[in-house]
Amino acid sequence: MGIITGIINKIKEILSDLRRNFGLIAIIGLIWIMFLIGILFLYVYIGGENFQPKGTFVTFMTGLGFSSTFIAFLTESIQGFIAAMYIVILLFFWLRMVRMYFWRTVKKSMPPINNEKEVKE
Repeated sequence: MGIITGIINKIKEILSDLRRNFGLIAIIGLIWIMFLIGILFLYVYIGGENFQPKGTFVTFMTGLGFSSTFIAFLTESIQGFIAAMYIVILLFFWLRMVRMYFWRTVKKSMPPINNEKEVKE
């Protein structure tokens, strides 16, 4: 019986720790989900053969005197810019969630402030 009670107490302790740290676990989980969805988006729509300039854009740029090498450079620069913007947005959301978690934790741990003025005699 002592072994079973010890196991049950250990499970209760683990569940208590999970409940206490749920906010942090949720932040990490949400960031990973956003990260994986973003990588999938960047792989499918931005990287590879799917992200090619339209024929009218190529014709217009060629008409202005730009070479196909410059057009390829411009296309790849746009791909890199889109990927960088995704990373910046992801880091911004991460920062906002961590700040919100931090200040909620600080508010919970602080004692209430007594706003009554003390009268000195």
